[in-house]
Amino acid sequence: MRLIAPAIAVSLLVLLTACNPGTAESTPPVPSDPTTTASADAVVDEDETPQPTTVLLRTQYFAILDEDDAVIEQFDYFDSPTGAIAALSEAFGGEPATSHYEGHVEQAPGTFYSWDGFTLLDYDGPAVAYGEDFEVSTTAAVVRGLAVETVGGVTVGTTAAQVAAAGGLEVIWDGSPLLWYEVDAVPGTDPEWAEWAGGSRISVTAAIASAGGPVTSLTAPSANYGP
Repeated sequence: MRLIAPAIAVSLLVLLTACNPGTAESTPPVPSDPTTTASADAVVDEDETPQPTTVLLRTQYFAILDEDDAVIEQFDYFDSPTGAIAALSEAFGGEPATSHYEGHVEQAPGTFYSWDGFTLLDYDGPAVAYGEDFEVSTTAAVVRGLAVETVGGVTVGTTAAQVAAAGGLEVIWDGSPLLWYEVDAVPGTDPEWAEWAGGSRISVTAAIASAGGPVTSLTAPSANYGP
């Protein structure tokens, strides 16, 4: 078989095209857009990891939230505090200071882990009063750039009236108001204590400096076995 010389092939192509005027001209290729190609292939450098902005104290757990109030991490007080300590260290940007806690008749001894105004108390054994493995507390509304609050936006510095408006329960003992409010209260579950006290409540405690406030600390969880 002989190959058609290039010049003859071109002549034939021109002749065929002339004999078929209805054939559409071929569309020239669209050059690729180097900008589009570069954008598609570019590596995204932006860090999309959620950034913590708030530590939310609840009665049954505490959570670390992002700027949209979405939960980044959540920790139950009955779990080992190892993960909670690591998460708080990362959120607060540093390791905590530690100190020993002697305990008392209603609380087992343990270890304090403190990041400025925020503290996690890790009990050596279950707490006597409630049975949790650890508790958390704060004496500041903002700790290392993170807001620390409980439900209703109650923080250190919130007035007693504002705590009550957020659903806080003023604690009464022997007819006199004690200097704290119970926030996010739930029924206690310890049958021995409940029988002894006629009922119990577990909550986030908002301690106040004097009648009317302001809040000086938040602690969770806290047990109230009074009537």
